Amino acid sequence: MRSWRTVGTTLALSAALIVVSGCSRPTSTALIASPQAPASSVAATSAPASADAAGPVRVGIKARTTLRGGVLTISGTMQLLEASVIGWEVARARPGDVWEVRRSGKATVEGGRFSFRADVNSIPGSTLYVFLVFSTDQQPQTVRTRYGEVGENLRGSQVELHGDNRTLEYWLKVKR
Repeated sequence: MRSWRTVGTTLALSAALIVVSGCSRPTSTALIASPQAPASSVAATSAPASADAAGPVRVGIKARTTLRGGVLTISGTMQLLEASVIGWEVARARPGDVWEVRRSGKATVEGGRFSFRADVNSIPGSTLYVFLVFSTDQQPQTVRTRYGEVGENLRGSQVELHGDNRTLEYWLKVKR
């Protein structure tokens, strides 16, 4: 088994690759470490950043989940430009600090909001984890111009540094 730190970086980079490749991972088992505690919500919701602004910009995510039947709905607000794309994963934790990805995809920010659904009927366990990530790879040109080719203009408590790349990351824990 890999350590949480090594695997946390792997998860962030693999989620960014979902956005890069434009396709979702199959629902087959992908083993990654157990997530850290969910990030805190953005203190105040402000209007999405302007594409014309220069220099660093504060970004964040505020999200909530609803579980009805076997469908998990995740929705919320993001301080990101219109048409920004976020990657998402739904997973379960397994013994030995193992993170098992069962669903993944991408969602687009529209009007400062995002929403997506995942069928979680076949995912065993009483606790699910949702991971959201924004990377500047494969984003529209206006988004890459504003946030930088490797996210160098991203700032905020939910921004993580992976080598030279910055990503916006958020965890949610869902109890059934």
